Amino acid sequence: MKSKFSLPAILLLITGVLLIAGIFFIGIQTRQQIQDTKKQLETFSSQADEEQKTLSEAQSSFAAAIQSKKDLLNYYEKKASAKQPVVQEHMDSNESSADAPASVFSQVN
Repeated sequence: MKSKFSLPAILLLITGVLLIAGIFFIGIQTRQQIQDTKKQLETFSSQADEEQKTLSEAQSSFAAAIQSKKDLLNYYEKKASAKQPVVQEHMDSNESSADAPASVFSQVN
């Protein structure tokens, strides 16, 4: 028996080796693309987290500013309402006018 390889067998063997090498090469490229995509997603995720943190800080700062404005408004309202009843009580009170000395301009006869 002769141990000669025929030309079609050699071509078939070379084609099979090239096919297997191509499959491995494509697999390596695909793996590299997947790793690159994962890195990009991780970068995007970290940037999104940083933006979320910035927005949360801005929101809490804004809420604190709004609360400060409300507190200031309430303070001014309380201050104004505290002064107003004192004036009204002084003017409307019959007891204080009865105890007060008569005015020079009053027409008491």
